[in-house]
Amino acid sequence: MQLLTTLVMHPSVMCSTLTTHSIQIHNLTKTYPNGYKALNGVNLDIPMGMFGLLRPNGAGKSSLMRTIATLQEASEGTIQWGDINVLEEKVKVCQVLGYLP
Repeated sequence: MQLLTTLVMHPSVMCSTLTTHSIQIHNLTKTYPNGYKALNGVNLDIPMGMFGLLRPNGAGKSSLMRTIATLQEASEGTIQWGDINVLEEKVKVCQVLGYLP
């Protein structure tokens, strides 16, 4: 079964500069304490608008989305959204982004 995951911007930022920026992911890695590497050097540029992640179970979709939504830490790498460093400025991200698994 494929899962549809959605990121939702808060309406108050619809006119902000964030709506004109892509989410840029560079060398993102997530290794869980049991040693399982869910993300291995992911590089992705998510454009403004609708974007889908369709992969088999266990491919890392939920790990990626949870990391973008600041619900879990990345092991390494960067996520940049406009002028926000997603991994370092979690409060700013939470003010403008909602996550619906």
